Amino acid sequence: MLSENDKKTILSVYQNPEHGLSIPKTYNYLKPQYTLSQIKEALKSEESVQTSKKTKNQKSYFHIATNNPGEFQCDLMFMDQKYKKFNGGMNVFLVIINVMNRFLYLYPMNNKKSENIVEALEEFLKYAREKPSLIVCDAGSEFISKKVGAYLERNDIKMVVVNKVENEDSHATALVERVIRTIREMLGKYMEVYKTNKYQDKIDEIVANYNNSPHRGLGGEAPAEVTVQSAQEINDEISKLDKGLYEKIMDIEPGQKVRLLVKRKGFEKGGDSWSKTVHEIESVEGNHFTIKGKNRPYLYREIQVIDSVNERPDTTAEDELKKEKKRNQINRRLKKEGLEIQV
Repeated sequence: MLSENDKKTILSVYQNPEHGLSIPKTYNYLKPQYTLSQIKEALKSEESVQTSKKTKNQKSYFHIATNNPGEFQCDLMFMDQKYKKFNGGMNVFLVIINVMNRFLYLYPMNNKKSENIVEALEEFLKYAREKPSLIVCDAGSEFISKKVGAYLERNDIKMVVVNKVENEDSHATALVERVIRTIREMLGKYMEVYKTNKYQDKIDEIVANYNNSPHRGLGGEAPAEVTVQSAQEINDEISKLDKGLYEKIMDIEPGQKVRLLVKRKGFEKGGDSWSKTVHEIESVEGNHFTIKGKNRPYLYREIQVIDSVNERPDTTAEDELKKEKKRNQINRRLKKEGLEIQV
């Protein structure tokens, strides 16, 4: 058990830019007087330690977010205008992905008008392996049009629209956004290898390649192989591998204090990894945490549970020692002059 003096010593070294400002550097300076676990224990409530803590591994217990085979995400993928004349005027694609098994559907269009969206959705409903019951998309005008809404309603499909302006860090359409990057990369590689501007006649092959390739998020299975039963089996297997992580998640309760992951932009480096503001968990549902004052759920990897936090002092412990030394010097001088004033 560390004494208060031990904690002050460790804090003083940590706050010294010459040999501190990180836990490893503080430990290297103070070992073998203190162990690494003692250093971490002494500094765990420091705001600067909490806000700069490394983010959690992206791996999560809940790899497959749903067992509902009818849940989909959709978005538009745009290819550069310069390719349009080489591909029959088709440079816009409606991209639809099944959330449970990651099975991909891709429909080329010559523009994003609602009439074309409806035609693509008609094709999708003809060939979809699972009957859609829910489609999640962003708030693009092409998706929130009356024609698209009426078509989905006629086919008993609920549409959930995510406003990415208000919720720019929402993960509600993360799967479809990720697959769009993957397909763009595959098309780009194909055109580079064959020195061509044409891709239209290879779309089906590229989609088949994706659907028949193993996915880490599916436990090494390909989207074409995953069923409702195998999705549950994959989650059961992941639960065994990630039992420790699962137990940590299950220990989190409403009312606990947390810091939230700070999303950096572009090539931004340095800075805090976690919010300076301390928030409170309002409710917990599986791997999703509702935070008071926030309008979206957070994943486990986006929160850092904290036991306590020290208010950031205006001066460091080292500064206080210097001030104390200066006060003693002045007091000795005053005493020598016959004065008993304490500075």
